[in-house]
Amino acid sequence: MVVSVLRESGHDVYDFKNPKQGDFGFHWSSIDPNWKHWGPEEFVKSLRHPVAESGFQSDFDAIHNRRS
Repeated sequence: MVVSVLRESGHDVYDFKNPKQGDFGFHWSSIDPNWKHWGPEEFVKSLRHPVAESGFQSDFDAIHNRRS
């Protein structure tokens, strides 16, 4: 809702839940459906997964206003 209001007011807004057309953002469940049961080791290992790296890069680029 906040994103919609800002856009309607003419602001260019990055929505991390919908970063690109047809892209619904990063979800840990895309890496492992049982992600809620991870311990610290699984979490750290998953940070190097291509899906996690892509999600991070999308958000990082948006912060620095380098949309892809």
